[in-house]
Amino acid sequence: MNNQNDTEPQALQTVAEMLIPFERLHVLNIRQEDRKQLHMVRVSLEKIILDNGYLLNYDRNLKNNLIKPKKMETLAKYKFADWLYNRFVENYKNHNIAEAFTFLDILLRYQMFAMEVRKLSDQRRHIKELYRDIQKALKNGTAHKLFLTGEEGTAEFNREMKAYEDRLREQGFSESFITERVSDKKMNYYGNS
Repeated sequence: MNNQNDTEPQALQTVAEMLIPFERLHVLNIRQEDRKQLHMVRVSLEKIILDNGYLLNYDRNLKNNLIKPKKMETLAKYKFADWLYNRFVENYKNHNIAEAFTFLDILLRYQMFAMEVRKLSDQRRHIKELYRDIQKALKNGTAHKLFLTGEEGTAEFNREMKAYEDRLREQGFSESFITERVSDKKMNYYGNS
């Protein structure tokens, strides 16, 4: 800890872990006043994370529940693997199966290349996770539900949240209702995969 006013990263990680179970609440029967209280708690916990310069990670492809925006630059080393993964996802969803498997094959070859180069251990681990996610989705018949990852995934996520918020505003809902619904949607975005 740098000074008495700083919140330790471990404390922020604990707060982030506390937020994860909130995604299951939307399917349970909860009294309206309890739902409002739970929403206020969740918003307060999210504010703690944001006020300390972190973002809550909604991408289940990443292991950490917190993202430090300046550390996102270090994810640049994952860009090529993310790009290959995203091209597979896009082509598979668009029923361009041959093209999708071409990108999957290139991802596998990139993984083999990374195995040979000692300095690429982080990339190797990341590629292995992406490849495993695709294989699991193919085996389960859910490859069409895969989400984009990396910067493209974040951009898609932000676009969808903004569009959802705009639709709610157009329908004339109150700001508090919009905030609650958007927050719920963010928490449950990856729950359908």
